[in-house]
Amino acid sequence: MAAALRSNPFFVNLSQNVEKKIVTPHHNILEATRPDILEALKRLEAISVLQKDWDSYGGEAPAGAAIFAARKFIADLDRIQKAAPFFVAPIPDGGIQMEWQGRAGALEVEIAPTGDSFNFLRIIGKATANRQSEEKHGLSAYQILEQIDSVAHE
Repeated sequence: MAAALRSNPFFVNLSQNVEKKIVTPHHNILEATRPDILEALKRLEAISVLQKDWDSYGGEAPAGAAIFAARKFIADLDRIQKAAPFFVAPIPDGGIQMEWQGRAGALEVEIAPTGDSFNFLRIIGKATANRQSEEKHGLSAYQILEQIDSVAHE
């Protein structure tokens, strides 16, 4: 399987970026084995090449620091066996958004363009009448991991 991954254009491009020191080599994406993690990383790689005005409303190109932080975060999810985001998208300020859904509700996470802080919106409950939400800003990656568990396992 590793040979097939190494011939995939996504991973070839990623490997070249590692050599250029655009992506950190200590988070070897080629070691990711779960299909959900690989899919999230592929989506992130496609996002990484978007240019300014990608949304036709003047959106900033995804910031390198946000892409880097998202790659590291997703690679860590694989390493510690956490759920992968089902949705990964750019946001107009140059940051990255990731989303999870579980039995207990949904979690939307935004990585700042600087890559150094995370924001989340957690929605608890599926039925409209019982739905509650919680929003926090400026969190660490570790604090976000706790939120993933709270949505996926409650």
